[in-house]
Amino acid sequence: MVPSVQRASVSISRRSATLLTGSMAGLIGGLVEFGWVTLYTDITGEDSHQFAPGIVSAAAVRGLLPGRPPSLPSVIVNLLFAIILGIVLTLGWQAIKARKPGLSNPLPFTLAALGVVWVINFFVLLPIIRPEFVHLVPYGVSLTSSLLYGATVAAVLYDGALRDAEPRRAP
Repeated sequence: MVPSVQRASVSISRRSATLLTGSMAGLIGGLVEFGWVTLYTDITGEDSHQFAPGIVSAAAVRGLLPGRPPSLPSVIVNLLFAIILGIVLTLGWQAIKARKPGLSNPLPFTLAALGVVWVINFFVLLPIIRPEFVHLVPYGVSLTSSLLYGATVAAVLYDGALRDAEPRRAP
């Protein structure tokens, strides 16, 4: 009976670690996207607040600065989407690693996944849901934003894998 209890607690612990890792990866990736689009709007003189009402908001970083505040609900929704996607990518990477344990770098997986997500968003969903949002920024800027998110998630997953691989000293 004790081994099954230990196995259950290890399993719960792994699930919690997966959710935490995915959540953090998604949150950090979402913040990196905010930073990228804010940088773009600073360079081009665009109004970053125009993105707040959209599906993706670039105004979170601006919320820390003086000026017109961003749409807080939109920022929260965007970060929740980023967190959910981070969890999905983490689970996907774990499934790939289970089948091919020799793989160590999640970057190709996350970049490919975010490329697919970007194509679906900008060529399928957004034209139906918010057609005006599709052209707020050039495709290259929005694709770069998605790929930066993917690279950030990969960095978090890779860093976590390195920590897990480090030898542990007995107490």
